Amino acid sequence: MLILHKTLLDLKAEGLRRAEVEAIHGILAAKYLYPKYGGKSIQVHA
Repeated sequence: MLILHKTLLDLKAEGLRRAEVEAIHGILAAKYLYPKYGGKSIQVHA
């Protein structure tokens, strides 16, 4: 998780204000991390 945190801080320092991420439903990041930072869930049918 430290790599993700460092990367997001670096991107924020460069001016990034928004990011999009795709994740498998039910994994820890989708369940806990993304909602913590205001993430929204959208179901995509494959």
